[in-house]
Amino acid sequence: MPVIASISICAGSPGRTYAALEAELAVINRLKSAEDLEAELADFEELQAISFDDEPALWGLDVGVAAATIALSAYGATPVSSCNAGTFGDQHQAQHPYVAFFLPKALAQEILLCAEESNVGLLCDGNGISQIYGQGEMDLISFAKTAWERFHSPDN
Repeated sequence: MPVIASISICAGSPGRTYAALEAELAVINRLKSAEDLEAELADFEELQAISFDDEPALWGLDVGVAAATIALSAYGATPVSSCNAGTFGDQHQAQHPYVAFFLPKALAQEILLCAEESNVGLLCDGNGISQIYGQGEMDLISFAKTAWERFHSPDN
């Protein structure tokens, strides 16, 4: 199910993007190594229910989209919705993992370059809502990693 990402949760700096990447990868590794994925996912969702604003709980965001959501916020975008499309179990309404956001026009080129470098899709609808999306479970992790690397590039 899509999660509305509050800017107060996701507001951050490039350093917060790196912390989100580390936290999200730890959760993904835990899920991938679990003998019982559904039980491990249920344990993680319980953690999210009691610690919504907590980094280990990925700020209440779906596994697979949290770091990308925070990276977009660090760029200056306003995330409004995200969903991992059930790539880590459970039922979700989306067919592909995505993060939807509003973006200042001045940042559009940078987000486009980041999307191209990380090989994720980028859409913009007629209402000004943009969306990055992927085909698989690690695509938006790749976007977050690319964003973090671009933040630290001497060319930026």
